[in-house]
Amino acid sequence: MFRERLTSSDSTWQSSSDLLPPDDSTRLINLTNFEFLINPPCLDTVYLVLIHSAPYNYDKRRLIRNTWGTRVSVYFFIGETDPSNQTRLDIESETYHDIVQGRFWDSYRNLTYKHTMVFKWVVYNCPHVKYVLKLDDDVFMNVIQLDELLTRTLSPH
Repeated sequence: MFRERLTSSDSTWQSSSDLLPPDDSTRLINLTNFEFLINPPCLDTVYLVLIHSAPYNYDKRRLIRNTWGTRVSVYFFIGETDPSNQTRLDIESETYHDIVQGRFWDSYRNLTYKHTMVFKWVVYNCPHVKYVLKLDDDVFMNVIQLDELLTRTLSPH
């Protein structure tokens, strides 16, 4: 990932905190007041599956949690929504602890914000994660093959 890199001058590893601008945690592309409105702790795992989801896609998130999402560490990424959806989203977040919400309006036009938010969340909250898979909430995944690839093929430890 881009969390660490080898510097050419002295061949030592440098952490991402040394490479990021001072205001990076509150900046999201051109948004200067960015913050995570819902920000659960990151699980200690080798890889994460991070999923773009719309605030009203409750059934899609439930289906993932009840099927292939039971075998991997999954987080759903959402922007701001109207108050009626927000109340239901807050309850869902307290129940499952897998919702990450950012301060920008959730819309198709703002997908770039959502995508950037995913990687910002990983950088600031998941320093131990080696692999990240980004999906949408309408995708089915073969988690057995993913686990085999990431824990055995790519990472023999």
